[in-house]
Amino acid sequence: MPHQLMLPDFNLLSDEELFKNVMQDTATELGLTMEFLYDGWIVRFTNPYDPSKRYELLGYDIGLNSSQSSFIAKDKAMCFHYLLEAGVPAIEHFLLKPKDYKYSNEDAKVTLAKVKSHYHFPFVVKQNNGGGGKNICFVADDSDLTFAIAEFSSENLEISISPYYDFPIEYRCTYLDGEVLMSYGKTKGENLQNNLSKGARVVEVPEHLKEELHAIAIKAGKAVGLRFGNIDIVETNKGLMVLEVNASVAQKRVARYSPELYHQSVNVYVTALRKLIDLG
Repeated sequence: MPHQLMLPDFNLLSDEELFKNVMQDTATELGLTMEFLYDGWIVRFTNPYDPSKRYELLGYDIGLNSSQSSFIAKDKAMCFHYLLEAGVPAIEHFLLKPKDYKYSNEDAKVTLAKVKSHYHFPFVVKQNNGGGGKNICFVADDSDLTFAIAEFSSENLEISISPYYDFPIEYRCTYLDGEVLMSYGKTKGENLQNNLSKGARVVEVPEHLKEELHAIAIKAGKAVGLRFGNIDIVETNKGLMVLEVNASVAQKRVARYSPELYHQSVNVYVTALRKLIDLG
């Protein structure tokens, strides 16, 4: 990067404080001022010479994606459908229709019967439009499955079901307009989840996987119509498969793992904002 970053003491800062540092360095690189609003849920960048020119990160959404592509990415079952149509290898996600769910005309019992006829236990039941490692349930048998569906249904959550794949590492690729800006692996943490918020650790992507990994991420981003996002890919007994597509990009945890990852995280936002404000 053109200017020399003064790296923070990663051990002394919370995730939110570190993210604020990333945002401030992003603003400095672009010659903008930066404000944190609503406890950091809104990050506002302003041109100091023309305050009418301002750009906002809203809940980690920088505004490059269309509402349609963001909607597809958020809906795991719908996203799988788009990836499947585009020939992108992906973990299967099937929607279990809650009562009176208007976006599907297939009853949950019919879907379950189809899934169980093609796959075997264990399964993963999760909130169809959730994220962050929340509302995910491993089910080993019919009893577990019945309980999980009842729990999710009681909270009126959209439900998706997937066959379980055992993978020790999940790879995250940060995608922008047909390119991968950075990639890294996440080991399993608490509850055997690959979320940094759940205690997962960052590892490097093996060189022999990078080319294929990035190619799949690029194909997935294009299939969903994203301009900017995080694409999670896992290595299974069927090869590399897309697990999830995220239309928002939150680099607040990965940035603390090394100076290189901190620099890469800043570069991600600098590059994306340049696209947004047409500086590059």
